[in-house]
Amino acid sequence: MIYKELDLIIDKNHLLNVFEDHKDTKLSQYKIKNTQGEILGTRDYFEMYFTFKEGKDLFFKQFPYECRGYQYVYMLPEYEMVIHKDISYLTYRIGCKLLGTAEILFYDEDHETIIDSHDYNKPIITNVQIPHNVKNNDSYRLTFFVNFTKEHENAYKSLI
Repeated sequence: MIYKELDLIIDKNHLLNVFEDHKDTKLSQYKIKNTQGEILGTRDYFEMYFTFKEGKDLFFKQFPYECRGYQYVYMLPEYEMVIHKDISYLTYRIGCKLLGTAEILFYDEDHETIIDSHDYNKPIITNVQIPHNVKNNDSYRLTFFVNFTKEHENAYKSLI
């Protein structure tokens, strides 16, 4: 499975308000890390991350799943994300687009052939070990994610 649309009712206003309330203290340039947490480099987009413990009071009512954490990804207009798989300990994520229109693109293992795409008109759960990227258009793009590891399989398996 690459992704599956979910019939979740998302309070986008709440998610946008949380983003606005925390962007001055938590929004930072995206850091590429290895599984030990060492920073290997950066990318030219931004993220805001909350551990499950930090974000539970903010997000658990909408997303009642134990997870690794919650993440906003904020992309500038015209930015093209590198085709990638997420860090190896992440397995699936729930994603919803809050701002922008660019699709997420999925690739086969050669990272050249697009095998699927999704416009996020509905929230989705995605296998983040499938190569993917976003080629942003002329709008800012803001997405919100609930990230899962294998350890959280009982929480997300009913969604896939």
